[in-house]
Amino acid sequence: VGLPGLGLHLQPTPWLSVVGGVHRGFSPSSPSAEPDTRPETSANVEAGARVDHRGVFAEVMGFYNAYENLTGQCTFSSGCADEQLGQQFNAGRVHVYGAEALVGAEVELSALFSLYGRLTYTLTQSRFANTFVSGFPQFGLVEAGDRLPYVPEHQGMANLGFRHPFGSVEGG
Repeated sequence: VGLPGLGLHLQPTPWLSVVGGVHRGFSPSSPSAEPDTRPETSANVEAGARVDHRGVFAEVMGFYNAYENLTGQCTFSSGCADEQLGQQFNAGRVHVYGAEALVGAEVELSALFSLYGRLTYTLTQSRFANTFVSGFPQFGLVEAGDRLPYVPEHQGMANLGFRHPFGSVEGG
């Protein structure tokens, strides 16, 4: 299977970068899958900008993933019955999209020590593009427009660290 991709990185100034990419995704169906189980394919697009100036850095990226056939895998933790464990299920067309942002800074405290921090946030949306009934417990009856289960809409993180040439300590 060919997996073409194209990435772009432009740097209009020493402190600003503009990035983007388009890639094809593929995940084969497992050898033990039912004959009607199709491989997972997708088209993935992302674009954004990065700034790194005088110890402060920031990044904003947008992303869009169009799955032609998302697949689900039955495991014990996904709520499958023993006889379903290891089975793979077609999940149809799904669109996953959103944005990621981060900002951070590093401040020199002395010639040997610095303090740094970072905040990140991701917004993720997802929608099924078709209606179907699945034997996979996480999907069940799906109607076009339903959200993909177990995909968090909001995620964030904060880190603070202390750096020395011999190592660093970080907490989040």
